[in-house]
Amino acid sequence: MAARVLVVDDHHDGAEALGKLLEALGCDVRLAHSGAQALQIAPTFRPRLVILDIEMPGLSGPETARLMRQQPWAGGAVFASHSGNADPKITDISRQAGFHHHLPKPAKVEAFKALIAALDNAS
Repeated sequence: MAARVLVVDDHHDGAEALGKLLEALGCDVRLAHSGAQALQIAPTFRPRLVILDIEMPGLSGPETARLMRQQPWAGGAVFASHSGNADPKITDISRQAGFHHHLPKPAKVEAFKALIAALDNAS
């Protein structure tokens, strides 16, 4: 069964590119371009992996993750932050927000392969 992955990023081109990469790796992917849109998609899609941009207008990645974790579907979900901001404070924000992983943009394909393999091994 393909891993269900929700990519949340306000940068449309980046989200599309990441979505295509994840599909090529065998994932079932949905895209959201805001935290609010992600909160609408997630309950019916029930992603195993949520990749969230940290710095988004409106609901930030950490706030979106916090709201998602309150939902029944999120119990076994893995949350990964994804940010183009190289400031070490972003990694700290990610860690403090409870993300399981932090991936800098652009993340290497191997990092996504490892995340997906970890999901497969946890099933």
